Amino acid sequence: DAVFHGYWFDKTYSVNAPGVYVSWYELKNAPFRRMIIIGNMSKTDRVVKLNGVGDVTLYDLWNKDAAQSPALIKVSKENFRVFGIK
Repeated sequence: DAVFHGYWFDKTYSVNAPGVYVSWYELKNAPFRRMIIIGNMSKTDRVVKLNGVGDVTLYDLWNKDAAQSPALIKVSKENFRVFGIK
């Protein structure tokens, strides 16, 4: 089961960069309790800080990297990143 939280109506997670949006899923019975999608719709690469997560480890689900700090996340122009929180 998954509950979707779109960037246009849920501000639980956010970044302070123009053209970059954060949506997320609340997951049940899954390896991660939350899946966060950071989408960069701008025409510029961005390095963003993910707000709202606290002191957690993010797991890069797309590239299967072990972990990443929410402090500095690179999101290429017109691209997205997908992270899990345990």
